[in-house]
Amino acid sequence: MVGKICTVCRRCSYNNRHLSFFTYPSDPIRRYEWLEAVDRLDLLQKLNNHKTRGNHRICEIHFEGIYVKRSKLNEGRKCLSKDAFPTRCLAATAMYKKNAIWGNSTNQNTPIGKQIPTPSRYNLRPVKKEKKYIDDDDQDSNIEEIVPYNYKSNRHTEVKTPPSPPYYVDPSLFCESVIKVSQSTQTPHKSILNINYQRKLEYPSEIKRLRAERATSGDETFIETNSQFLSPNLAKLIKWRLSSADSNEQIKLDLFALNLYYSTNLYNLLKDMLSLPSRESLKKFLLPKTTRLKNTLDSEEFSQQLLDDEIQGVENVCNQPLLVHTTDYRELLPEKNAFVYFCKYCYMKCIEEHKCDSFQFYLDESQQQKECVTHLCSVSLDLNVHNCKMTPPDDFTEFLMILENKFKEYFTPDVQINSVGQEILKNLEEYGFGMPCPCFPIDYLKALFVRVRLFYTIRRNNKFLKNRKSVRSLKVFSL
Repeated sequence: MVGKICTVCRRCSYNNRHLSFFTYPSDPIRRYEWLEAVDRLDLLQKLNNHKTRGNHRICEIHFEGIYVKRSKLNEGRKCLSKDAFPTRCLAATAMYKKNAIWGNSTNQNTPIGKQIPTPSRYNLRPVKKEKKYIDDDDQDSNIEEIVPYNYKSNRHTEVKTPPSPPYYVDPSLFCESVIKVSQSTQTPHKSILNINYQRKLEYPSEIKRLRAERATSGDETFIETNSQFLSPNLAKLIKWRLSSADSNEQIKLDLFALNLYYSTNLYNLLKDMLSLPSRESLKKFLLPKTTRLKNTLDSEEFSQQLLDDEIQGVENVCNQPLLVHTTDYRELLPEKNAFVYFCKYCYMKCIEEHKCDSFQFYLDESQQQKECVTHLCSVSLDLNVHNCKMTPPDDFTEFLMILENKFKEYFTPDVQINSVGQEILKNLEEYGFGMPCPCFPIDYLKALFVRVRLFYTIRRNNKFLKNRKSVRSLKVFSL
């Protein structure tokens, strides 16, 4: 077992476990300076590969003590400072002195001479070094050295110098095959900087390439890349906006169009549920008829296209909501005799909507004839309307019964979900009753009936719809 090997002095970590072995820096400039300092420029090309860089290390003997420090995360581990710099022939006095004291027989670097036997335990004490020069600024006088009690330096009169590092051996014995580089082919420091600069110019990053393409690409490329998300007419419109002189002023309008048409299916779903305007209606806001068209589009052709869209939008009225201008039908009606109270509610809303002289005279006569029944007066309605207990005439009740039957017949086959209210109103156009006055709001009555009837239908069906994953009710829609 060898372990880690120093590329300078060939010490291995297996026999020198008190030493720390450091990898060469990843910076090519610092790595070149380190190899030049330890005279190992033959490893320059091999250390350029980051995968095999960890196989070549240098031990802590070749660094001064100020460069080696303890790690903050792990105190038992040593690390180098940022400005660490190695030296090939650094005198490791303390390390050889340690080997001489403890008498490490396994270490090949132990000096020749009398070795002191290694005791099982030592009592250590701090000893100050002797001053060689009398100087106030001398900082070495304060440095303490740890030596054992039973060791006395007076016994050894002769001065023992540490051995010099062994002769240079081919590193292929300890590492992988090394490509030796001659002195003439070694790359100087300035050449490395020039090579790195040329590489940055020749191989730009992906971000720089995308930015350059985005800067050089014109409006045509923008339309082509986004044509799959846009309709053909909207692509023409945005292309015309980008080519116009006042494109900077219309940037908010273009962003609105992009966000609106980015997901077509989502917009169609919201358009049907919330009665949003169609695409043809939005074109009128995006491009008015008074706008002067320029280079890219023909004014006569585009005006004719807007005219066709306008005619088609007038014919298509399926997205128009039912306007009844009230929401008090959301209050709960009594479950018993629900149709009777529903007829009285519709009758009272028509009275509030329509107030003419002939209709007022009809109401006065009906009160004088005591058409107001009393068998339902005990049940109170929680509705914010006046005289909610007034009973409508028989013609009015029969008319609502006809509308109720037609409403049920409409849902017998499979129906289209879009604009159900408008489709039901089309089927109820031919029905009427004997109105008390010629200007009676029968259209308002039909729209109110459809709106309230749809509300209670959806509200009742929501109770029976359950989610598959839980027992909670699934709310479909609410008017």
